[in-house]
Amino acid sequence: MCMGQFPRVCVCVCVCVCVYVCHAHAGYKMEAQKQSKLIYQLEKEREKYSVEASEAAAKYMGALEEVKLREMAIIDLQVR
Repeated sequence: MCMGQFPRVCVCVCVCVCVYVCHAHAGYKMEAQKQSKLIYQLEKEREKYSVEASEAAAKYMGALEEVKLREMAIIDLQVR
């Protein structure tokens, strides 16, 4: 393919293209690593907030039960 009049030019172009592809690949690889790290951090946050939500729901259910017990006690005292 490069056997024509300008073999040096063709080699130079091939090298330049190869260097560009290598740099582009390195850029994509670095971006993929950044995104993987971000995904990991987001998954950790999701787990943290999931635990917090579960704890808050349990606390709410406990408080709701306490309100029901107190209401029943008030009704019981009003009946007497």
